[in-house]
Amino acid sequence: MVAPPIGAIVTYLPDGCTTITADNTLYYNCSGIYYQPLFENGSTVYQVVRF
Repeated sequence: MVAPPIGAIVTYLPDGCTTITADNTLYYNCSGIYYQPLFENGSTVYQVVRF
């Protein structure tokens, strides 16, 4: 599996993600790749972030 680049936007998360809250911000840890939920055009998307 190739890790997505920082800043990439995906419309869904892989199975098995866990949630983390840091500095009052929600993140999802998906096998060591961290995503931050964002709202875009009325839908939730997930941006790959450095954690």
